Amino acid sequence: MARQDIHVDAIYGEVSTTDNLTNKVFYPFLLFDEIQGEDNDRYCYGEIIVPVNFETKYRDKNGIHIQMPYYPAFKELQIRFRIDNPNGGIEYLVNHTNNLTWFPVYANSEKSPVKISEYYGLNENGNFNLIMKDGFLII
Repeated sequence: MARQDIHVDAIYGEVSTTDNLTNKVFYPFLLFDEIQGEDNDRYCYGEIIVPVNFETKYRDKNGIHIQMPYYPAFKELQIRFRIDNPNGGIEYLVNHTNNLTWFPVYANSEKSPVKISEYYGLNENGNFNLIMKDGFLII
């Protein structure tokens, strides 16, 4: 399949790009100001809205693509996955390592913490790919 994020006008020689990466599904992402009963001094909390069958269809090689604007906080990020059921109910994906709904986000598989304000250095457009590992996410 040809790339769709770069367009070249053969007549005028102009090149244009789009922000949408080819074949990438971007899931809606919400960043909360604070979560009642959680460690809001150390962590920022976010939520990714995923389809009902997400857990069975997730593949490590594709990851989870989100768009997140710059947020000036020197805190680590924890993310939960919200599943909106067709009957109107809301469920959250469970982290099987600790039976909580939160997944910490790290820079690599050695669990190196990265602050949310440093994400801009990783991608100034705010497009991120999260890979789910054993109870955590790698950005």
